[in-house]
Amino acid sequence: MTAGQIAGVGLVVVGLIVRSAGKIREALTAAAAATFPHTASGDATTATATLTAAAVARMVSDRDITLGVALIVLSAFGYSLLGCLYEWLSAVRGPDMSHAQVATSTSLIGLVATSVYQLTYTRPRWQELVADRMAQRGLGWWPVVRLYGVFGALFTLHGLVQGVVLQRSGATAVGIISAMRASAVALASGVLFCGPQAPQQCLTPISTASAGIVTAGALIWTLTGARKSASPPLSSAPPPSPLAASTTATATATAEATAAPDDVGCRGCDRRPEDALDHKYGKHH
Repeated sequence: MTAGQIAGVGLVVVGLIVRSAGKIREALTAAAAATFPHTASGDATTATATLTAAAVARMVSDRDITLGVALIVLSAFGYSLLGCLYEWLSAVRGPDMSHAQVATSTSLIGLVATSVYQLTYTRPRWQELVADRMAQRGLGWWPVVRLYGVFGALFTLHGLVQGVVLQRSGATAVGIISAMRASAVALASGVLFCGPQAPQQCLTPISTASAGIVTAGALIWTLTGARKSASPPLSSAPPPSPLAASTTATATATAEATAAPDDVGCRGCDRRPEDALDHKYGKHH
């Protein structure tokens, strides 16, 4: 990467940290307010280090929250590792590996893992986790199937585009595109769905600043990349291998031996046929 691209990646990372810090601050504020219900909302927003430590201790002591945070971190690590492994496979296998092969393998692995999870966790709690929640929201099966079908089609298209980007530009480009996508989703959600019933969708100064920083980093990374020359230099032909040189020399020698007369022990080979007869039998016989 060029120096400009490194700076662009750094800006993208800073933008993601700003966004994560805002989310963590909101979570800690909510936890502090729940831990100390007598504290006023304004005081909870500006909670001291003691309140923050108490909120963190409460979150850690809650087994479900700890498990959820651990699963989110593991999922993020696995998603990041996926792009790196894909790039490594592309470098090792090269053109022999197609995106269809990788997509088929990962889809089968995902199908097996998801099936095991659904059978061991969701199926025994089907009424509580699925049926009751759908009944509370008045949802039928057809809207759910339709949403899953649309999501599957969009995710398939996303996988195809991501595979092309991975093969051509590597995992870093995919990471920057993912960060840009998150910023675009945050902005679109704030514009389309912000309201009293969904305050979490509204834009905040932190989310807006994060989107701007990520966008600036992506632009710097794109504009400062190494540019390909319009006319690539003519590459000299590679030297022939020893085996090819030996084969060529053998074929040349064979052709010359076949075309040239055998001069060993041949006397008068350059004479005309009638001169040879005169020499053997005499000019008059």
